Amino acid sequence: MRLFKQTIAVCVIMLSLWSVEGHSHSLKVTDSWARAVVEGQRVSAVYLTLENASDKMIEVVDVESDVSRSAMFHLTQEQDGVARMLHQSSIQVPGENRVEFKPGGLHIMLMGIKKPLSEGQTIELDLVLKNGEVIKAKVPVKK
Repeated sequence: MRLFKQTIAVCVIMLSLWSVEGHSHSLKVTDSWARAVVEGQRVSAVYLTLENASDKMIEVVDVESDVSRSAMFHLTQEQDGVARMLHQSSIQVPGENRVEFKPGGLHIMLMGIKKPLSEGQTIELDLVLKNGEVIKAKVPVKK
């Protein structure tokens, strides 16, 4: 009986770990790049594609980077000939779909850049999912 209970406990733990890890394999970051900045510039932008291979929606609720004081999701919209950046509290990636972050549209704004971002350098981003999981992304810096 004791062996049976231990086997059940191991199975429950394995299933819970499998379900948590499922998202990380389902959400992939591709085509990422960050805009280079010189000394004195305090903001930059990151562009990338989020690809969801699962059949369920995945929500990204936060983004963090150690190269800036803060990072936020923004959407550029033009109104009456004026481009405005609108803060997005989260990004929903539909199942079996992708969301593109690109110049003039959705992007990650890095504010309070701590030091210049030079072409050829790589920075790291942490994308925080609604379930608490963190997806780490390595992002090359380009001009």
